[in-house]
Amino acid sequence: MAGKGKEKRLNDKDSLSGKLISRITSFAFAVLMVLSSFSVAFGQSQAVSSVENLEQSMSFYEEESPLQENAEEPLPHEHEWEIIEKIEATCTEDGEITYKCKVPECEEEKTEVIPMTGHSWNQWTVIKPATYISQGKKERTCAVCGTKETASIAKRKAYYKWVTVNNRKYYLNGKGNPVKGWNKIRISNRKTASRRWCYFNKYGVFRKSIRANTSRKWIRIGTKKFYFTSKKRPARSGFRLIRNKLYYIGSDRAIVTGTFKAKNGKTYTTRKDGSIGGIPFYKVKYRTFVLVDISDQELYYYKDKKRIMKTEVITGTKNKYNTPTGTYKIRSKRRNIYLIGPTWRKKVQYWMAFIGIEYGFHDVGWRDEKDFDDSTTYIKNGSFGCVNMRTDDVAELYSNIAKGTKVIIRK
Repeated sequence: MAGKGKEKRLNDKDSLSGKLISRITSFAFAVLMVLSSFSVAFGQSQAVSSVENLEQSMSFYEEESPLQENAEEPLPHEHEWEIIEKIEATCTEDGEITYKCKVPECEEEKTEVIPMTGHSWNQWTVIKPATYISQGKKERTCAVCGTKETASIAKRKAYYKWVTVNNRKYYLNGKGNPVKGWNKIRISNRKTASRRWCYFNKYGVFRKSIRANTSRKWIRIGTKKFYFTSKKRPARSGFRLIRNKLYYIGSDRAIVTGTFKAKNGKTYTTRKDGSIGGIPFYKVKYRTFVLVDISDQELYYYKDKKRIMKTEVITGTKNKYNTPTGTYKIRSKRRNIYLIGPTWRKKVQYWMAFIGIEYGFHDVGWRDEKDFDDSTTYIKNGSFGCVNMRTDDVAELYSNIAKGTKVIIRK
């Protein structure tokens, strides 16, 4: 039956096409008759040409008839869809269904989107518990695709409190973070506990505590060395003159040793005890002063914060006639006097006393020049406590220095 219906539709189309061609042919003959009547006026050749053009037009209609061209297209109908392809949706991507009309000679297709399903998570599992010091970690898994997701667990909260984690003690500040370096805090969580200076390393682990009133004292913790000033607190960073020696304090308030670059951009190398040779004048509160460094056996003279001279000296014999360390001032200046001792009497050309009349700067014409070239001379062959200088050097100092000038003697 379906075949007969299709054949009938094709016959109807052929009949319609035939009728159209018949009408066009009739119209063409009518035009031809009209042209024949005008053949006398326009000439036979033009009439023949018109007839040929008419025949070509008729041929065009026969060959290019739109009804013939679309003869194979299906008639309007209601689509009957069937699935030809299906891509399932996943947890993270949409799926897709492709349909095609199953009516013969109908090529129509359409698609539908299947929304993604999203993950179906299992319960969270704690991998690393949170502590007062660090965050924890938890994990969960999708029951469908097996994807894993991790998240952090916030630290346990505590403020201004001592806590113990893995047998290590920490102290938490007002933000709940472990403190570092020196802190003056209660030694325990009891409100009545006394306050002490407590030191914590760079990880916040408690290392040592000392009394809160500690002053003018060196404190050693491991390889680090700290100095508590007269203000009962650790010395702050930068250059610090401690017991007449110059030190450089780091940001952690420990003495910096070895070769290092200071904030002023200059490079320094410390001695074995951590002190620095020389002294930056801008860290001394005096504009004009004399500095004697016993370890280096050197003398520096600064005037109006400008270094005037630097020279070698010989101080008191070590452990026998030590030159007193400290801060003093020039008390007197004399020329061509005698220095008298228990068994000796020596004349000097220049004398500048800084402790009473017993200790001062003076020339030593009886010494060998080589003694000044060796910085270890003072260990066994030093003075009786005075600061010995070459004649030319002491003459220069004498001519520049004034009575009352500060004198700093350091080891």
